[in-house]
Amino acid sequence: MAHLGLDYRRFTIANEFVNARTRSDDFTLSGSGEYLMSDKVGLRALADYATSQYLTAGYSDTAMYDLGLYGVYVYSPKLKLLAGYTHVESWTSHKVALGNSVANRDARFAVGAEGEIAPKVTGAVNIGLNRRTFEKSGFSGSTDVYLSSQLSWAAAEKTRWTLTATRALGVTAADQSVKTFTVMAAVSQGLAEKLTLEAGAGWTENDFQSYGGTLNRNDHGYSLRSRLVYAVRENFSCDVSAGYRDNSSNFLVATYDRFTFGVGATVRF
Repeated sequence: MAHLGLDYRRFTIANEFVNARTRSDDFTLSGSGEYLMSDKVGLRALADYATSQYLTAGYSDTAMYDLGLYGVYVYSPKLKLLAGYTHVESWTSHKVALGNSVANRDARFAVGAEGEIAPKVTGAVNIGLNRRTFEKSGFSGSTDVYLSSQLSWAAAEKTRWTLTATRALGVTAADQSVKTFTVMAAVSQGLAEKLTLEAGAGWTENDFQSYGGTLNRNDHGYSLRSRLVYAVRENFSCDVSAGYRDNSSNFLVATYDRFTFGVGATVRF
């Protein structure tokens, strides 16, 4: 079994990592392959590459790649257990203003499960340790908990709850290393044959490390969101959405409240 994906997006967003509206070209290439040597035991290989090329002046491009190898154990026809290692490298480059680019290596060991975790509960849970080291002085390495999980509970015929939690490391367009923790609970409720209401609430923490530690920053806050979706046809839907984000920081310029409103249309091919 193999998978290969390629994605391109032009993003213009209120970038919470750098506290500015930025525009970028984002490319992602991902692939995976799994081979079962018996009915129960196998191997899974993972590879990803992603880059953001910033069109907004004064910000660095960011890039990363990872290579992973995991052992797979088929616990049951609906559940797989995994354990393995992923090597990650990420860096920034091409900064217009004066600054110090960041480049680092991550060694990640993790175990996980995917499939039917419990009756009516499906998804994936991965937890482990991530050791980050840097190529040059000015940044401090660390060992942190790694977490990536998304669980879905079919509470009723038209009601589905989703719980997502992540704790990971990355880099920002401001030449920073960042540790992120996010947890989000959401519900999807069918109101009528073609009408669905989605709502969610979450908590986010971001710890930023700058060169020399002079601009280290800690942000935290909660978010609320809702979306009403109308399925015009099987492959075409329209929606309206609203959201609120509260962010507190030890840097006053990074403390804000943000309201968002939107309309959209989705076509599936």
